[in-house]
Amino acid sequence: MRWDEWAAVHPGAFPETPWLGPEAIEFFKGILRPGFRALEHGAGGSTIWLARRVAWLTSMEHDPGWLAAVERALVESGLRHKAAVVRVPIAQEPDFKDRAGAAIASGRRWDLVYVDGHVSGRAFVIELGAQQLRPGGWMVIDNVGGRDGDPDYWERTYGVADALRRLDGWERTDIQAWVDGKHNATAFCRKPA
Repeated sequence: MRWDEWAAVHPGAFPETPWLGPEAIEFFKGILRPGFRALEHGAGGSTIWLARRVAWLTSMEHDPGWLAAVERALVESGLRHKAAVVRVPIAQEPDFKDRAGAAIASGRRWDLVYVDGHVSGRAFVIELGAQQLRPGGWMVIDNVGGRDGDPDYWERTYGVADALRRLDGWERTDIQAWVDGKHNATAFCRKPA
């Protein structure tokens, strides 16, 4: 479900949890630490949820309307001092790599990189995010499963498979779930210490 569809069904409300299955949320809670510096690709309910659980969060979002809604929710939740939401266009726009690269490099070393944004930019965020992730840090990648019965759709279409292969040798736990009536898989990948 897109943010505008969700907002139409829930007027005046804002989601305050990631759109993950319950088991994935519980696993996610177990890896987070209050001192973490986190990077998020794709803002939303997860932004509020993460900002409550980490020391600092930088979130990248391509949609200006959704970015504004997330910023309002951060202010209303009293979390604006713990998070920055920056506009990073989708990968087809000419300044994507410059803007995404600047946001990723801004943390020097991240404890957590959460990838759940527009699929066109995922491979780049996974590759550069892995370089900026501290040893022992976590990369969480949502929607690693397929689409419409094609288990390799995202990987084949957007080059995510190559980026994920660069994480070979990392500890990896995949959690399957049904979210909004659709199959979803989330990969929790830990960089070797």
